[in-house]
Amino acid sequence: MEEVELENIELPHAESRKHSLGAAFESRLNTETLVPAARSRVENHGTVARKDQNRTPSQKVGDAVRHAKGKGSEDPGAASRQGPELNEPQKVSSQEPQRRAVASSMPARETNFHPHALPAKVRQERFSQCLHGDALVDVDVLARLVWIWGVPEDAAVARALTWKLLCGYLPEDRALWESTLAAKRTEYRNRVRELYVNPQEEEGVEMARNDPALEDDHPLSTAANSRWAQYFKDSAIRETINRDVKRTQPELDGFRPLEERLARILFVYARQRPKLSYKQGMNELGAVMLQVFHDGRGVPQSASSADSAADDAEADAFFCLEHILEEYARFFGDESAIQHEIDEFSQLLLFRDKPLSDHFARLKLDARFYYLRWLRLWLTQDFDMAGAVLIWDFLLSTSPTARVRWMRFLGLAFLQQKRTQLLRSDLSVCMKLLLHSGSGRADAFRLLRDAELLQCAPPDRSRGALAYR
Repeated sequence: MEEVELENIELPHAESRKHSLGAAFESRLNTETLVPAARSRVENHGTVARKDQNRTPSQKVGDAVRHAKGKGSEDPGAASRQGPELNEPQKVSSQEPQRRAVASSMPARETNFHPHALPAKVRQERFSQCLHGDALVDVDVLARLVWIWGVPEDAAVARALTWKLLCGYLPEDRALWESTLAAKRTEYRNRVRELYVNPQEEEGVEMARNDPALEDDHPLSTAANSRWAQYFKDSAIRETINRDVKRTQPELDGFRPLEERLARILFVYARQRPKLSYKQGMNELGAVMLQVFHDGRGVPQSASSADSAADDAEADAFFCLEHILEEYARFFGDESAIQHEIDEFSQLLLFRDKPLSDHFARLKLDARFYYLRWLRLWLTQDFDMAGAVLIWDFLLSTSPTARVRWMRFLGLAFLQQKRTQLLRSDLSVCMKLLLHSGSGRADAFRLLRDAELLQCAPPDRSRGALAYR
């Protein structure tokens, strides 16, 4: 079978996409062209899905490749697989027919987000080739693999490595991995030693004796450089963190041994950023990252090697969490950024489903009550760990800016899946539906599929954003 090239498939973090979703909506889109094309694509999706029910995965892939050879640039839905800003007018380059032919050779997203979109062995081989086949890992190709198929199931080591690369924690040069990890892990341990202040310990007492500036330091001191004052501040932060950590992932028994490590990660992050410090919700993000890296350690050969591997997973989780919060910290501490994003989502809901938006307005159900949680936590409280990890695979394969935009469509898809119930419910029932909707991996596949469908084109606003389903 001819191999499908991934390099020409564009992802949502392409720098050429400069306009925001809001600008696309404000321009009212090119509705006369976009809506018919989108409806045609959706109808084709339904036809293909019905035909695919009786076909094997290998037959589907073969059909996709033959389709690319035969139809090439005639695929009307190729542009709709480009990413979050799909409704914007696009400039057609000389390479567009070739790009569309390659994109059309990939399985449709509705079947991509399914465990059997490709045989597991094929997916694992492609990931292995991408991660270990060359001296340099092409992170763009890796992101495309994750975007299209997700990380192979039961591949904990591959997922941990993939996330480290997508977060920029590891360089593309495989020869530098070992030295990079060693340096970063040492750096984290040094930070822990420096930031955990306890004047009562022998080391702290000796340090105070040798530092003339600390000779008069005592528990009641208010001096800026007082180790006692810092100790009491740290104790208050740790108490808040520990309280939240004990409530993190309560249904996951295997997470309990990781609580102390998660608390340490969050404390170090808070101490390094005193203006932001720790905010509730960071614990959920850190928990997913720590669990994935802990599961990706491999099989330890001894108790000592297991402890060392767990220490390494903690350090790796800290730096990758730091990467996520570079973009998302503003949604924990910047009220103007929070309100802007709430307004963006509310406008998207109004544009795509006016009846539901009007119903929420009558109930005085502000998007802040539910969407802010989805935005901050990446839906970790709405899925079990397996489902949340799938969502994270998808989000990490995009740029930080694109993640924010994609969260709007994931949130909109969430509302559409419960639309009928929401329209019939009062405020209290709506809140229960929106805040208590635990789901598993299968529902995560469906949510990702629906979020992409929502970006085909604006359907009939009077019937809901997913009226064509």
